[in-house]
Amino acid sequence: SIILLPIGLFVVANSFDIPEIVRTSIFVFISLLTYLAGIMIKKSEIEAKIMQVISGCIIPVSIFITLDYVGIKSFGPGIYSTIFISLSILYILSLLAINSIVFSINSIGFSTLFMYSITSYMVSLSPNMQLIDIMEYLTLALSICYLLLSSYIKNTSHGSISRFLDLLGIIAFYTTVLILGGYSPGQSIFWEIIGIASLCLGLYISKITQNDIYLKITSIFIFIFIGKFTGEYFVNSFGWPISLIFGGLVLIGAGFLLVRFGKEIKQ
Repeated sequence: SIILLPIGLFVVANSFDIPEIVRTSIFVFISLLTYLAGIMIKKSEIEAKIMQVISGCIIPVSIFITLDYVGIKSFGPGIYSTIFISLSILYILSLLAINSIVFSINSIGFSTLFMYSITSYMVSLSPNMQLIDIMEYLTLALSICYLLLSSYIKNTSHGSISRFLDLLGIIAFYTTVLILGGYSPGQSIFWEIIGIASLCLGLYISKITQNDIYLKITSIFIFIFIGKFTGEYFVNSFGWPISLIFGGLVLIGAGFLLVRFGKEIKQ
Protein backbone atom coordinates (compact mmCIF):
# COMPACT_ATOMS: atom_id res chain seq x y z
CA SER A 1 0.00 0.00 0.00
CA ILE A 2 2.85 2.38 0.73
CA ILE A 3 4.10 1.84 -2.83
CA LEU A 4 0.67 2.54 -4.33
CA LEU A 5 0.24 5.78 -2.33
CA PRO A 6 2.93 7.87 -4.11
CA ILE A 7 1.87 6.45 -7.47
CA GLY A 8 -1.73 7.46 -6.78
CA LEU A 9 -0.70 10.95 -5.69
CA PHE A 10 1.43 11.30 -8.82
CA VAL A 11 -1.54 10.38 -11.02
CA VAL A 12 -3.78 12.83 -9.17
CA ALA A 13 -1.23 15.64 -9.54
CA ASN A 14 -1.07 15.17 -13.31
CA SER A 15 -4.64 14.17 -14.14
CA PHE A 16 -6.72 16.90 -12.54
CA ASP A 17 -6.88 20.65 -12.93
CA ILE A 18 -5.65 21.62 -9.49
CA PRO A 19 -3.91 24.81 -8.32
CA GLU A 20 -0.21 24.99 -9.03
CA ILE A 21 0.71 25.30 -5.36
CA VAL A 22 -1.21 22.10 -4.59
CA ARG A 23 0.46 20.26 -7.47
CA THR A 24 3.88 21.47 -6.33
CA SER A 25 3.15 20.43 -2.75
CA ILE A 26 2.07 16.98 -3.90
CA PHE A 27 5.30 16.46 -5.80
CA VAL A 28 7.40 17.60 -2.84
CA PHE A 29 5.38 15.33 -0.51
CA ILE A 30 5.85 12.34 -2.83
CA SER A 31 9.59 13.02 -2.96
CA LEU A 32 9.92 13.12 0.81
CA LEU A 33 7.59 10.15 1.33
CA THR A 34 9.37 7.85 -1.12
CA TYR A 35 12.84 8.90 0.02
CA LEU A 36 12.09 8.37 3.72
CA ALA A 37 10.25 5.13 2.99
CA GLY A 38 13.23 3.86 1.03
CA ILE A 39 15.43 4.48 4.06
CA MET A 40 13.07 3.34 6.80
CA ILE A 41 11.51 0.20 5.30
CA LYS A 42 13.18 -2.76 6.98
CA LYS A 43 10.85 -5.70 6.33
CA SER A 44 11.39 -6.01 2.59
CA GLU A 45 14.57 -5.05 0.76
CA ILE A 46 12.73 -5.16 -2.57
CA GLU A 47 10.09 -2.67 -1.41
CA ALA A 48 12.83 -0.38 -0.07
CA LYS A 49 14.65 -0.44 -3.41
CA ILE A 50 11.41 0.27 -5.27
CA MET A 51 10.83 3.34 -3.12
CA GLN A 52 14.44 4.42 -3.63
CA VAL A 53 14.07 4.13 -7.41
CA ILE A 54 10.80 6.10 -7.34
CA SER A 55 12.33 8.83 -5.17
CA GLY A 56 15.36 9.04 -7.45
CA CYS A 57 13.02 9.79 -10.36
CA ILE A 58 10.59 12.08 -8.51
CA ILE A 59 13.01 14.24 -6.49
CA PRO A 60 14.62 15.95 -9.54
CA VAL A 61 11.15 16.53 -11.03
CA SER A 62 9.86 18.06 -7.80
CA ILE A 63 12.91 20.36 -7.63
CA PHE A 64 12.34 21.71 -11.14
CA ILE A 65 8.60 22.11 -10.49
CA THR A 66 9.32 23.99 -7.27
CA LEU A 67 11.81 26.30 -8.97
CA ASP A 68 9.30 26.97 -11.73
CA TYR A 69 6.63 27.78 -9.13
CA VAL A 70 8.86 30.31 -7.34
CA GLY A 71 9.51 32.10 -10.63
CA ILE A 72 12.70 30.56 -12.00
CA LYS A 73 11.63 29.81 -15.57
CA SER A 74 15.01 29.63 -17.29
CA PHE A 75 17.49 26.96 -16.24
CA GLY A 76 21.11 27.66 -17.13
CA PRO A 77 24.19 25.51 -16.44
CA GLY A 78 24.70 27.28 -13.11
CA ILE A 79 21.29 26.18 -11.81
CA TYR A 80 21.74 22.67 -13.18
CA SER A 81 25.13 22.47 -11.43
CA THR A 82 23.59 23.52 -8.11
CA ILE A 83 20.78 20.97 -8.44
CA PHE A 84 23.02 18.08 -9.45
CA ILE A 85 25.67 18.73 -6.80
CA SER A 86 22.92 18.87 -4.17
CA LEU A 87 21.49 15.56 -5.38
CA SER A 88 24.98 14.04 -5.51
CA ILE A 89 25.67 15.02 -1.90
CA LEU A 90 22.23 13.76 -0.84
CA TYR A 91 22.76 10.32 -2.33
CA ILE A 92 26.40 10.01 -1.28
CA LEU A 93 25.35 10.70 2.32
CA SER A 94 22.44 8.28 1.90
CA LEU A 95 24.85 5.65 0.60
CA LEU A 96 27.08 6.14 3.63
CA ALA A 97 24.04 5.71 5.88
CA ILE A 98 22.48 2.76 4.02
CA ASN A 99 24.52 0.47 1.80
CA SER A 100 22.01 0.47 -1.07
CA ILE A 101 22.92 -0.28 -4.67
CA VAL A 102 20.21 2.17 -5.80
CA PHE A 103 21.85 4.98 -3.85
CA SER A 104 25.18 3.96 -5.38
CA ILE A 105 23.76 4.24 -8.91
CA ASN A 106 22.11 7.57 -8.09
CA SER A 107 25.36 8.92 -6.65
CA ILE A 108 27.28 8.00 -9.79
CA GLY A 109 24.57 9.30 -12.12
CA PHE A 110 24.03 12.68 -10.48
CA SER A 111 27.78 13.18 -9.94
CA THR A 112 28.30 12.61 -13.68
CA LEU A 113 25.57 15.11 -14.53
CA PHE A 114 27.16 17.60 -12.13
CA MET A 115 30.53 17.27 -13.87
CA TYR A 116 28.97 18.01 -17.26
CA SER A 117 26.85 20.90 -15.97
CA ILE A 118 29.63 22.57 -13.99
CA THR A 119 31.93 22.26 -17.00
CA SER A 120 29.29 23.91 -19.19
CA TYR A 121 28.96 26.69 -16.60
CA MET A 122 32.72 27.30 -16.44
CA VAL A 123 33.01 27.33 -20.23
CA SER A 124 30.13 29.83 -20.44
CA LEU A 125 32.25 32.20 -18.34
CA SER A 126 35.23 31.83 -20.69
CA PRO A 127 34.26 32.78 -24.26
CA ASN A 128 37.65 31.67 -25.61
CA MET A 129 37.04 28.05 -24.61
CA GLN A 130 35.30 25.62 -26.97
CA LEU A 131 32.63 23.62 -25.14
CA ILE A 132 32.72 20.65 -27.49
CA ASP A 133 36.49 20.21 -27.06
CA ILE A 134 36.28 20.41 -23.27
CA MET A 135 33.38 17.93 -23.21
CA GLU A 136 35.39 15.43 -25.25
CA TYR A 137 38.27 15.49 -22.77
CA LEU A 138 35.83 15.40 -19.84
CA THR A 139 34.13 12.33 -21.32
CA LEU A 140 37.53 10.69 -21.74
CA ALA A 141 38.39 11.39 -18.08
CA LEU A 142 35.00 10.18 -16.83
CA SER A 143 35.26 6.99 -18.87
CA ILE A 144 38.55 6.18 -17.13
CA CYS A 145 36.93 6.98 -13.77
CA TYR A 146 34.09 4.58 -14.58
CA LEU A 147 36.54 1.79 -15.41
CA LEU A 148 38.55 2.39 -12.24
CA LEU A 149 35.39 2.55 -10.15
CA SER A 150 34.18 -0.70 -11.71
CA SER A 151 37.45 -2.37 -10.77
CA TYR A 152 37.14 -1.07 -7.21
CA ILE A 153 33.56 -2.23 -6.55
CA LYS A 154 33.78 -5.50 -8.49
CA ASN A 155 34.29 -7.57 -5.33
CA THR A 156 31.94 -5.57 -3.11
CA SER A 157 28.21 -5.92 -2.43
CA HIS A 158 27.60 -3.56 -5.37
CA GLY A 159 29.64 -5.66 -7.77
CA SER A 160 26.56 -6.31 -9.92
CA ILE A 161 26.83 -2.82 -11.44
CA SER A 162 30.51 -3.19 -12.32
CA ARG A 163 29.71 -4.75 -15.70
CA PHE A 164 27.43 -1.81 -16.52
CA LEU A 165 30.20 0.62 -15.57
CA ASP A 166 32.64 -1.36 -17.71
CA LEU A 167 30.25 -1.17 -20.64
CA LEU A 168 29.69 2.59 -20.35
CA GLY A 169 33.32 3.33 -19.60
CA ILE A 170 34.90 1.39 -22.43
CA ILE A 171 32.36 2.56 -25.04
CA ALA A 172 32.81 6.19 -23.96
CA PHE A 173 36.61 5.85 -23.99
CA TYR A 174 36.94 4.32 -27.45
CA THR A 175 34.30 6.64 -28.93
CA THR A 176 36.01 9.74 -27.55
CA VAL A 177 39.43 8.63 -28.78
CA LEU A 178 37.89 7.95 -32.19
CA ILE A 179 36.37 11.44 -32.29
CA LEU A 180 39.59 13.09 -31.10
CA GLY A 181 41.46 11.24 -33.84
CA GLY A 182 39.36 13.01 -36.45
CA TYR A 183 39.40 12.13 -40.13
CA SER A 184 41.55 12.97 -43.12
CA PRO A 185 42.69 15.60 -43.89
CA GLY A 186 42.23 16.88 -40.36
CA GLN A 187 43.16 13.71 -38.49
CA SER A 188 45.32 13.70 -35.37
CA ILE A 189 48.15 11.17 -35.66
CA PHE A 190 48.69 11.38 -31.92
CA TRP A 191 45.14 10.30 -31.06
CA GLU A 192 45.13 7.64 -33.76
CA ILE A 193 48.24 6.12 -32.16
CA ILE A 194 46.53 6.40 -28.77
CA GLY A 195 43.53 4.60 -30.30
CA ILE A 196 45.64 1.71 -31.58
CA ALA A 197 47.48 1.45 -28.26
CA SER A 198 44.21 1.50 -26.29
CA LEU A 199 42.77 -1.30 -28.43
CA CYS A 200 45.86 -3.44 -27.75
CA LEU A 201 45.58 -2.57 -24.05
CA GLY A 202 41.89 -3.50 -24.08
CA LEU A 203 42.70 -6.95 -25.48
CA TYR A 204 45.43 -7.41 -22.89
CA ILE A 205 43.14 -6.40 -20.02
CA SER A 206 40.38 -8.69 -21.28
CA LYS A 207 42.83 -11.59 -21.22
CA ILE A 208 44.28 -11.05 -17.75
CA THR A 209 40.89 -10.22 -16.18
CA GLN A 210 38.80 -12.72 -18.21
CA ASN A 211 36.40 -9.83 -18.85
CA ASP A 212 34.21 -10.61 -21.86
CA ILE A 213 32.83 -7.06 -22.01
CA TYR A 214 36.31 -5.69 -22.67
CA LEU A 215 36.83 -8.29 -25.38
CA LYS A 216 33.47 -7.75 -27.13
CA ILE A 217 33.56 -3.94 -27.13
CA THR A 218 37.24 -3.83 -28.06
CA SER A 219 36.58 -6.23 -30.95
CA ILE A 220 33.77 -4.01 -32.24
CA PHE A 221 35.99 -0.93 -32.16
CA ILE A 222 38.86 -2.79 -33.83
CA PHE A 223 36.55 -3.27 -36.82
CA ILE A 224 35.51 0.39 -36.64
CA PHE A 225 39.13 1.57 -36.56
CA ILE A 226 40.05 -0.74 -39.45
CA GLY A 227 37.23 0.76 -41.51
CA LYS A 228 38.35 4.28 -40.57
CA PHE A 229 41.99 3.68 -41.48
CA THR A 230 41.06 1.96 -44.74
CA GLY A 231 38.97 4.92 -45.88
CA GLU A 232 41.49 7.42 -44.57
CA TYR A 233 44.79 6.10 -45.88
CA PHE A 234 44.06 3.75 -48.79
CA VAL A 235 41.13 5.19 -50.78
CA ASN A 236 43.07 8.16 -52.17
CA SER A 237 46.02 5.95 -53.13
CA PHE A 238 44.31 2.83 -54.45
CA GLY A 239 40.68 3.84 -55.00
CA TRP A 240 37.54 2.43 -53.42
CA PRO A 241 37.43 -1.02 -55.13
CA ILE A 242 40.93 -2.08 -54.04
CA SER A 243 40.51 -0.40 -50.65
CA LEU A 244 37.27 -2.28 -50.00
CA ILE A 245 38.89 -5.58 -50.96
CA PHE A 246 41.90 -4.86 -48.75
CA GLY A 247 39.72 -3.67 -45.87
CA GLY A 248 37.49 -6.75 -46.18
CA LEU A 249 40.49 -9.10 -46.04
CA VAL A 250 41.83 -7.28 -42.99
CA LEU A 251 38.43 -7.50 -41.29
CA ILE A 252 38.21 -11.22 -42.01
CA GLY A 253 41.70 -11.76 -40.64
CA ALA A 254 41.01 -9.65 -37.57
CA GLY A 255 37.75 -11.49 -36.98
CA PHE A 256 39.48 -14.87 -37.18
CA LEU A 257 42.20 -13.79 -34.73
CA LEU A 258 39.65 -12.29 -32.31
CA VAL A 259 37.59 -15.50 -32.33
CA ARG A 260 40.69 -17.52 -31.47
CA PHE A 261 41.64 -14.96 -28.84
CA GLY A 262 38.16 -15.22 -27.30
CA LYS A 263 38.39 -19.01 -27.14
CA GLU A 264 41.73 -18.77 -25.34
CA ILE A 265 40.18 -16.45 -22.76
CA LYS A 266 37.30 -18.87 -22.10
CA GLN A 267 39.63 -21.82 -21.57
